[in-house]
Amino acid sequence: MSCAISFHDIERFFPLIIVRFLIIHGGYNMPKKEVLEMCEKAIRKDLGSVDDLSYELANTVANVYYRYFDHSVDVMKRASNNPGWIPKEMKRETDMLEGLTSFVENTARFESDFDAVPNFIEGLREIDKREQPNLYQYTVDLILDCLMYDIKDAHKKTGLRRMIERKIKKRKLQEIPNLIALLDV
Repeated sequence: MSCAISFHDIERFFPLIIVRFLIIHGGYNMPKKEVLEMCEKAIRKDLGSVDDLSYELANTVANVYYRYFDHSVDVMKRASNNPGWIPKEMKRETDMLEGLTSFVENTARFESDFDAVPNFIEGLREIDKREQPNLYQYTVDLILDCLMYDIKDAHKKTGLRRMIERKIKKRKLQEIPNLIALLDV
């Protein structure tokens, strides 16, 4: 019985090993299988393959879809057949109004990001990255600033201003690293 591992096997499973390591040692929860499946279907339907996107952008797209479906599934499960249900954000806050505000803001952000992704990616794909590499990279950076770093009015700010805000917000990022590696898209 041989235990030979091919380069293809290593290449295929290495991202999964990294994700599991980061989840175990980085304080992340293992992504939910049912939510991952919803993400795969929705990304395929909305965007097709994401192979043409940079790894960072593809991972951010995966995280946007994951946050949206995770939040939606969580709300549906908790609220179904439970008329007294209140959002978990309200339970965490000492002030219930603050908790409700947090819940509404999170829900609105998840929905707006989810709705914006197909338009962002469609616009990006219309740019020929060989003929206009600077415009293409500027657009990728702008999309990341909107979706990953949550920079308000990013389109109105200079590249330098957004770069400074990125550095500040990097500490607060809530992305699952290498999530895209868990999806077959």
